[in-house]
Amino acid sequence: MNPSFVLVFLIFICFSDSGAKPYRTPACYKYPLEGCPFIFSPVCGTDGNSYANECVLCHTIRKTKMMIQIVKTRQC
Repeated sequence: MNPSFVLVFLIFICFSDSGAKPYRTPACYKYPLEGCPFIFSPVCGTDGNSYANECVLCHTIRKTKMMIQIVKTRQC
């Protein structure tokens, strides 16, 4: 492969801004019941709050009727 092409491609990737946010929609269909497992697997919501796990986030979404997405899979 042409080294110049690779260099131009890498520069393009570094400086391009697609505007896409890396947020993920929680899979709330997996948690239809009221209770959540006692598994500590924190997620950070787009509301700036940390949740113990995705299930807790889903119950907050149902309770508040807000669409909160996952920013990252660790505490905020």
